[in-house]
Amino acid sequence: MRPRDLALILAINLVWAFNVVAVKLSVTGVTPLAAAFLRYVVVLAVCLRWLRWVPNQMPRVLGAALAQGALWIGLLNLAFARAHDVAALSFVSQLGAVFSLLLAVIFLGERVHLIRSIAMAVAVAGVAVIGFDGRVLGEGAALWFAVLSAFLYSCGAILLRGLNAVSPFTLFAWIGLTAAPLLGLASWWVEPGGIAAAIAQPPLKLWPIVYSALASSLIGHAGFAYLVQRYPVSTVTPLLLPSPLLGALMAVAVLGDPVTARLAVGGALILAGVAVISLRTKPAP
Repeated sequence: MRPRDLALILAINLVWAFNVVAVKLSVTGVTPLAAAFLRYVVVLAVCLRWLRWVPNQMPRVLGAALAQGALWIGLLNLAFARAHDVAALSFVSQLGAVFSLLLAVIFLGERVHLIRSIAMAVAVAGVAVIGFDGRVLGEGAALWFAVLSAFLYSCGAILLRGLNAVSPFTLFAWIGLTAAPLLGLASWWVEPGGIAAAIAQPPLKLWPIVYSALASSLIGHAGFAYLVQRYPVSTVTPLLLPSPLLGALMAVAVLGDPVTARLAVGGALILAGVAVISLRTKPAP
């Protein structure tokens, strides 16, 4: 891998790690769906000039945009808004790799050998360990929202694998175009006055939302799309595994989250399982 791309890998890890704190801060001063709405308004404003009709691929583009846009970030923001222990959510989000593998087996014909099956069991066991922590068990709704958001993001990833020559910024333009109105309508319905209250906030209080839009979406996710177009997914994905660990450390340092033994053991199991899955997943001939 070229030094420039290794530098991009490092940047993505750092961007996603701090985004754990940014998302929590964004849903503290603003209602969660309103924060998601504003995030994708910013994404759409930046990417609008790349909006293109993609011949013969629009169903996949729109499906991926819905899964990785309104549904994913809406549920993720709801999870962070309800969570007291943000570090746990940064580990649970890594279940997306397990879901991606299961969906790839079902829909793409990828093989799962014994080692990867064991790895999936290890990752799920890690979530169980975290979930049975007395403190985290009280945040059941937040964890379930996080798990469901990871599953939906994985559904979008499966759809993206079938796309050909679609610019990441074109994809994010469609994500913004679909997510902003859907999240705006959801906020209007569930959080009356949420968007108006968010817009009335002093600009400095909205920096976490802007950071998530510009850094996490347009550097992190777009950078990941750039890398997987040039290197095997099994090469890129393991290099991004430090992000949840860094995110947990950020949450501990900035938000004061505690480090429990169950969180440490469960997080290690999840990362170990995801690492093996990422390294050993190969497409069927």
